[in-house]
Amino acid sequence: MQGVASPTHALASTTSDSRLPQDSICRDEALLLHDRNDRWPRVHTSQHAWMSYFGDMDDDGLFDYPAGIDAICLVAPPNGAVPTLLDCYFSSDRDFHGYKDGDIFTLSTSGGVQVVFGEDELHALLQPSSGTIDIDALAIWSADILRISLANNLGGTLLGDISDGDILEWDTSTNGVTILATEADVQQWVDQAVGGASAIGDLKSLTMLPGSNSMAFTVQAPTADDASVYSDEAGGSIVQGWHESDWQFQQSTELDALCFVPTTFKQPVVLSTDVAYVQAGHGVKIRLRHAEPSHQLAGIAGIGVHLKAHWRGRSGLAVVDPLFGPIRLWPAANQENILADASGAADYVAVMPQLPPGIPAMKVWFQAMDMDGCSWSSPIVLRLE
Repeated sequence: MQGVASPTHALASTTSDSRLPQDSICRDEALLLHDRNDRWPRVHTSQHAWMSYFGDMDDDGLFDYPAGIDAICLVAPPNGAVPTLLDCYFSSDRDFHGYKDGDIFTLSTSGGVQVVFGEDELHALLQPSSGTIDIDALAIWSADILRISLANNLGGTLLGDISDGDILEWDTSTNGVTILATEADVQQWVDQAVGGASAIGDLKSLTMLPGSNSMAFTVQAPTADDASVYSDEAGGSIVQGWHESDWQFQQSTELDALCFVPTTFKQPVVLSTDVAYVQAGHGVKIRLRHAEPSHQLAGIAGIGVHLKAHWRGRSGLAVVDPLFGPIRLWPAANQENILADASGAADYVAVMPQLPPGIPAMKVWFQAMDMDGCSWSSPIVLRLE
């Protein structure tokens, strides 16, 4: 990069389940945080966290999560506020619960998601005679302008045929769509970056290089570089510090979504359990990972959820609604403090309460705080039966 420091933080998702040095399972719907100042990338938003954000969207008694993350971008919050996941736009790999893989959505503060721009809107603007619309890459160029790429070729659109490696620019204020760069352009950038390459296949993710007018992106091939981050800068290059090997994947995968984010996005403590469905009166082990070694951890549990940008570092979101129903602090006053070990891990066994008379099931959200660093963890939700 010429005259601009290489970015240090990014959120990403992969096309398939993989592993990282400190995360033995990285599911394809998880968001990973790559902080180049950290020893390795880590899971930032796990399947458990998505279930906590989404809840039970279709009332079938099971918690929901996105069908893979196909695209992500960050929208600058108003008034210079510190951004959180509430300021991110997403698209999913597949249709789920009435939402389409061509929809662009964001998290709802009351749980679930809300559509910002619908697949049907883009279909009406392009009017393809063949092919289906599936958002595969997404970036914010300015307040009203999105840059996108599609997972499928489209035939006979108002712009002509569109390839899955083309980059489109969508002005949402005027509903104008143009082809900004073709798959051939992207191929040329990759060829120059790696000294010649096989066909790139699909363009998998798209983001903007901070402090510049250049785009950064990932592609489906060549396999040895399908997690490398390329740029169109200087006719094509790999962004410094963002080669595939820098991700330290322990199992080969592709980057399916990528967004450079500010340095205020830090690694949260990540909560997890073996089960999301627990019998009343029984104990469940909650695992806490990616904490700072020796830091004291404590938490809150409640039956109401309200996502709020409550900036205290790390996840940046307060999830348990203290104004809805009873809450419980953990550990209890008569229990030992929870301290992270040398690897930043700890366990806590939470004993579930009895259900009130006549109530067959109840959802309970858990979130922890690093008491030394004053930062929120990612949340989990359990169904008490």
